[in-house]
Amino acid sequence: MKTNRISAEHTAKLLLINLAEYSEAKGRELARFRISRDSLKRVSNRKTLREAFVFEVIDEMAQLGWSAIDTGTMESDNVLAFIMTSKIDAWPRLGVLRVLELARMKADLEDVHDAIDEAYDEHYPELEDDVLALED
Repeated sequence: MKTNRISAEHTAKLLLINLAEYSEAKGRELARFRISRDSLKRVSNRKTLREAFVFEVIDEMAQLGWSAIDTGTMESDNVLAFIMTSKIDAWPRLGVLRVLELARMKADLEDVHDAIDEAYDEHYPELEDDVLALED
C-alpha cells in the first residue's frame, strides 16, 4: 500500500497535536516551538519537501493562530520556528520616528552609515566587543 502524503492543513494540525502532547508531558503550555525541515518532511509523509508546501504549511499554521518566524541565521536554514500569534500581538509596537532624522541625514552615504554605526555602538557597546573577540 502506498504511503499517503498528508496535506498542508493536516500537517499543521499534526504539528499542533504533537505540541499539545509535548506540552502535556512537560506539564506546561508552550507558545513557541522549532521544527526541522526533515521532521516536517517526515510528519507529512513526503520524500521531498518543496518550498511551496512549506509555505502552505505556514499559511495553514496562520489559520490556526500561529505565526512563522524567519530565524535568519545560516545554521538554522533547516529549522522552522513558530509562535502563537496572540503572544506577538501583546508585544510593543516599535515606530521609527526616533531614528528617522538619522536615516534621512543630508550627507554622503558613507557619512550616514558612520553616524548609524556610532549611534549603534553607543547603545550596544558589548556587541562590538563580541565581534572584535571573534575576529582575534
